Amino acid sequence: MPTAEAAEAAEFDALDRTAGAAGSHGRLAQFAGDARWTVRHVRVGAPGRLDAAVPVFTPRGRRWADPLYDPAGWGLGELRPDEALLVGGCADLRSGWHVTAGAHRAVLVEAARLAAGERRALVFPYFYAAARDALSTDGIVWAALAREAAFEDVLAADREQRLGARVRGVLRRDRRLIEAAGVRGTVRGWDGTGAELIAAHNIRKGKPDHAEFVRMRHAQWARCPAVEVLVFECRAAGACGVLSALVWENELELYEIGLTGDDGPDRLAVYLDLMFHRPLGYARRRGLRRIRAGLAAETPKGSRGARFRELYGGVLDRERTAALAAGPGRPR
Repeated sequence: MPTAEAAEAAEFDALDRTAGAAGSHGRLAQFAGDARWTVRHVRVGAPGRLDAAVPVFTPRGRRWADPLYDPAGWGLGELRPDEALLVGGCADLRSGWHVTAGAHRAVLVEAARLAAGERRALVFPYFYAAARDALSTDGIVWAALAREAAFEDVLAADREQRLGARVRGVLRRDRRLIEAAGVRGTVRGWDGTGAELIAAHNIRKGKPDHAEFVRMRHAQWARCPAVEVLVFECRAAGACGVLSALVWENELELYEIGLTGDDGPDRLAVYLDLMFHRPLGYARRRGLRRIRAGLAAETPKGSRGARFRELYGGVLDRERTAALAAGPGRPR
């Protein structure tokens, strides 16, 4: 018999799976103990029925914990963390919207009341289009932030045939490169041994990192209920690499990569095997229907059949938030 906590998690996750593991009950619950945030929930529903359960995050610091969550970077105006209430998510660059069709307005008004009580604006970080469209009234200003790549219909027998001649040609060329380089690979549970490669790769890309931070990020995911953390490892004569990944429900999510070796055919072959071919084969063996492939490198992903979904950031300024909280005819 499932525990009360497991039943609550299942009910929550059933409301919206759009954000994958990042929007799951287990992942969001981890931030309740994070000193950077005060976490509350807006819940809507009759007894025995949950129509909405949306977490809201009050930043405790005076600097944004992640600059990618600063609305100024979205082109939506200056807003300090102590002037903002984040709705739906605070990390992982995508947010779920755990709300049934009839409850959008009630959730928005209640979130506005929480924010207005602290003289804060509402911030909607990394929302998918359906959630944005459900909140397209009341003066929220939106900006397109990124596009998430995914490989769909992984288990379909005719999947590659339906991708088109150009994509099939790219995939055939990949396989020839991988075979010529003699790439060999394995997949196993995350044990931390790829952390140095991932950190070094991030540093080369201009993102400050350290192997211990990599281990901490992955350890947090490993503690998340219902999430399995994996690492793919590939080697050729002149290069090697690792790719960490998450399994949640029927999805495989590509997480972080690390590569060594000089630019050349071997390094390219290792990259292609790690990022596309080996995860695809693994997902098929596991019966996973979708591969989430992140927000970067759109051209190589698109040329191999990825589909893209837009992510948006929104802001309802303090004045409009207070007006929404007050409601028609109510004093502010």
